[in-house]
Amino acid sequence: MKHLALYLGMAAAMVASCSVQEKDLQTPNQDDVVFYASFEQPGDADTKVYANEELRLRWNADDRVSIFNQNTYNQQYAFTGETGDNAGEFKIVNTGGFVTGNAIADVVSVYPYQASTKITEDEEITVTLPAEQAYAKNTFGLGANTMVSVSSDNLLQFKNVGGYLMVKLYGEGLSVKAIKLTGNNGEKLAGKASVSMPLDDVPTVAMADDATTEIILTCDQPVQLGSAEDQSTEFWFVVPPTAFTGGFTVRVVDSEGNIYERSTSKSVSIERNTLSKMEAFDLKSYLIYKYQAPISIDGTFDDWAGLDASKVVTAETAPDLPFSALTLVKVYADVRSIFVYFEWDPELIFYKSGVEHVPFLCFVNTDGDSSTGGYDFMFTDACSDALFEGFIYPDGVLGSYDPEIYSWTGEPNGAGWNWGDPSYSSGGIGQGAGVEGKYEFSLDRAKIAAVGFPIADKFSIGFAICQSWDPVGVLPNVASTDEHPSCWTQSLPVTALDQFVIPVSE
Repeated sequence: MKHLALYLGMAAAMVASCSVQEKDLQTPNQDDVVFYASFEQPGDADTKVYANEELRLRWNADDRVSIFNQNTYNQQYAFTGETGDNAGEFKIVNTGGFVTGNAIADVVSVYPYQASTKITEDEEITVTLPAEQAYAKNTFGLGANTMVSVSSDNLLQFKNVGGYLMVKLYGEGLSVKAIKLTGNNGEKLAGKASVSMPLDDVPTVAMADDATTEIILTCDQPVQLGSAEDQSTEFWFVVPPTAFTGGFTVRVVDSEGNIYERSTSKSVSIERNTLSKMEAFDLKSYLIYKYQAPISIDGTFDDWAGLDASKVVTAETAPDLPFSALTLVKVYADVRSIFVYFEWDPELIFYKSGVEHVPFLCFVNTDGDSSTGGYDFMFTDACSDALFEGFIYPDGVLGSYDPEIYSWTGEPNGAGWNWGDPSYSSGGIGQGAGVEGKYEFSLDRAKIAAVGFPIADKFSIGFAICQSWDPVGVLPNVASTDEHPSCWTQSLPVTALDQFVIPVSE
């Protein structure tokens, strides 16, 4: 670490050039500035960023941190070591000839990096504590554990801002999709917060007035529970230091869309850098809602009228288009399924002799991220990650909607028909029914996730009927204008019904 001392003079010179007024700070050779980071040593083995088998804090490869290098400018640095290292170097990610900021006394760093993290000249840090955290086996999810370092040089020792709550569940045959944590007295648990940490001290946290009162732990794939108490599965929440004076509540959603809830009434305090454990319990004993499909796939369509209209996404074809065979589509999604109803003009569809069906395609932006996926033909946002290819039939009796799934294999936001071979084709993820000109189907989200295509609660989707590889019906679409001469538009944005909300029966 001797070479790190060479950079301290540079940092000191940089601070000397600052004044109380904000100004441009020239920072030459930023690529050479290196920070060396480690963790505070926990007081016992029950403290845990990522933790190894001994429950000690460890870095992940390419972890990112915000560093305020003796000024209020937020610079992003990346960990250059390997996953599992307890210490190592951080180097700057984005370089530039000039930065802007005011002088502060120390080198202050925050994990994880967020562009929104700010610091005042008094070194009060504004951070956003995550309201959504990702499940990780026997630890907490990547990016959930906010940490702060305050140093007089380039040697950074990170200290945990929050504490940890472990919920232990078991239940034969059950798999967990998500868990929501709330305090029974409306305690603020996530969102904007102010953090202060004097040099050689520990962080303290003050939640903002508009902070949120819940943390949601999500599982990319449903997590199967052990069948007995001694086989309980751990779920970790990172929580700011909080006194749950009236206890807290956990609401759990399983892979089938069933909802379970358990509350404690005993006062519980989550302290910084310590682990609190909820006693293990059998999830089956706390069922409060048994999932009921809002739509029966029977080809009668009557139950669509009973849905909350604000949750149903609808598109109709614009008039006088050259591809108007697909006339109407409706989409509704909940924790378990995606439901689609559509209508088409039978006069604009032909069936080949001996093959009484035509392709019906769903282009899905599965992760809701416009920077991934591709395919710019038919939909201007070019962000489809998956293509579901099934078929429609003239009378709705000859078969059900059971699509094959193709992955986008082209460049992000790229063009062309880059779908490759089917990634999934064994059947069982969908069912459908209808009559000539009208059809409805559902797609099972858990089964789709199990074959490698998890669909986020916020996604987008577009539809097409093709014949001889040419679209004869596309939705959504728009009337031809100078801005949209081809009549293509963005795919339909869909938000699934809140998985923790029990639907109100009509």
